[in-house]
Amino acid sequence: MDAPEGWEVTADGDAGIVVAVIDEGVDHNHPDLAGNIWTNPNEPKDGIDNDGNGKIDDVHGWDFHNNDSSTYDGSGDDHGTHVAGTIGALGNDQGVVGVSELYHSKVEIITAKFLGPNGGYTSNAIKSVDYVTDLKKNRGISNLVLTSNSWGGGGYSQGLYDAINRANSQGILFVAAAGNGGSDGVGDNNDATPHYPSSYNLDNVIAVAATNRNDGKPGFSNYGATSVDLGAPGKDIYSTLLNNTYGSYSGTSMATPHVSGALALLMIRDPVRHLQAKDRFFQSVDKIPSLEGKTATGGRLNLATALGVTPPGTPADTTAPTVGGVSPADGATGVARGTDVTATFSEDMDPLTVTKDTFKLVTDGTTTSVAATVSYDAASKTATLKPTAKLISKKRYTATVTTGVKDKAGNPLANAYSWYFTTR
Repeated sequence: MDAPEGWEVTADGDAGIVVAVIDEGVDHNHPDLAGNIWTNPNEPKDGIDNDGNGKIDDVHGWDFHNNDSSTYDGSGDDHGTHVAGTIGALGNDQGVVGVSELYHSKVEIITAKFLGPNGGYTSNAIKSVDYVTDLKKNRGISNLVLTSNSWGGGGYSQGLYDAINRANSQGILFVAAAGNGGSDGVGDNNDATPHYPSSYNLDNVIAVAATNRNDGKPGFSNYGATSVDLGAPGKDIYSTLLNNTYGSYSGTSMATPHVSGALALLMIRDPVRHLQAKDRFFQSVDKIPSLEGKTATGGRLNLATALGVTPPGTPADTTAPTVGGVSPADGATGVARGTDVTATFSEDMDPLTVTKDTFKLVTDGTTTSVAATVSYDAASKTATLKPTAKLISKKRYTATVTTGVKDKAGNPLANAYSWYFTTR
């Protein structure tokens, strides 16, 4: 997955990212994890619910399995600790290194424990998701961007669907294991037999299959041409275990935190909307035969490409992109006040660079941009600016796409492109 190449990228700014591991507990004393365990800035350990969320002393998260603040119980938390290590084990010259190693001081892990020695209840999974959502929505943890979910089983739950959707409304991605087949250990087709929570049809859900060191799909990994999104390493993964130890596990549970850690790394470097980050990952996978027709992207995670690094041996693209078409047309009159403004490019662009700061609409006579949302569609290579309110009647507007818009190779637009139109 070209992690070392991705780690060579220099970070812009000092923004930190918070990832919630919804799983078993996490050994927060492990030397490879201690420096990356989240500490609640609003909740000192004093026997008082200081942040008012109904949880007393949720210093590192909450244990919904036992309904207490102890997110590590000294046993039975190997799975959660292993997952956490893959996401964020420190680059400290010992043990292992997590996917987000480059910025190990900027990734913090919240523990939302709901699994115990014999599994867990969906009701507690719902509470875990809602706890994380509340931290971002109401408790000031604005840099909480995703949950890592290496678990599954049971049927469809409207309550869990709704909880994940509430997380989506707060800009939180839900990275989920595609599953490891049934009791026979042979991977199932999730298109035919849904696996929850990875099969919930929600924009923020990312379903992850497993790959091995040869880019094959292990026999245990579930798959699905429409219901599973991409693959990531999940066979013989060495990571942190309890009591300062290490060991290898296999499963889509191990593939999931690779994607979670990589997303965290991307969102440190390029703070963007959660669904933009998801699209960036889907567009940057390495296509591999074992996942063709088995996942929606047909590919395995590539960290370097997602971060905009050209993998070794790839011919360099130095051609500057251009704007090939716009709507409304340049000089158009009588344009409907509810119109969208679009710009189509000569090649596929980096969606993270197509934003309200690089694609603007200004009323003539002012310097303030019209309030709008900006999106990018890779299939049509088109950026769309959608004003949040109707434009003013009989006014001239100027649209501009700046050179801050770049293609996938990092080449900026050849020249800033501006055009104007007048409303009816």
